[in-house]
Amino acid sequence: MLNQLLGAFELVGGALRPIAARWETATLVVVDMQPAFFPQIDSDVLQQVSREICRAMRRGLPIVIVETKPHINGPTFRSLANLVKDYDRVGFARKRGMNGSRAILAVCRQRAFDVSRFRVCGVYTHYCVEETAVGLGQRRRSADVYVVKRACADPGGNNWSAFPLMANVFLV
Repeated sequence: MLNQLLGAFELVGGALRPIAARWETATLVVVDMQPAFFPQIDSDVLQQVSREICRAMRRGLPIVIVETKPHINGPTFRSLANLVKDYDRVGFARKRGMNGSRAILAVCRQRAFDVSRFRVCGVYTHYCVEETAVGLGQRRRSADVYVVKRACADPGGNNWSAFPLMANVFLV
């Protein structure tokens, strides 16, 4: 609970320290940015996720793009796929169900991506993003998982006070 109250800070030796330096160097995970999920979602999240992808690419960080049932939901938005088409540190994961953590970790193993820190964004906040972030936190208890609030959307709106509290899952 303390990590949620502190937000973008952590308590180290009795002092608050910004954690931005840590979450900004994490493997970026982009969840379900597919056309079928967007009739009810504000298109601003597409722009925010694009910014996250560009930021990760400028820093040379790994990116994992997660899709669910692309034959039904459509592939990841072309504008996002075009951003990473020539980027050599991108992997694609197909998940079953809402929790994409197993597929993400498999891609990270195959591509030798860092699994000590993850930055998660996408849709739907209180379904797939939440399940994936919590799943990563449970499967990799030594990893920090940062959910980028400005780059997440949910048709019912983002209720960050309802997001599950975990020692290694942070909202930034």
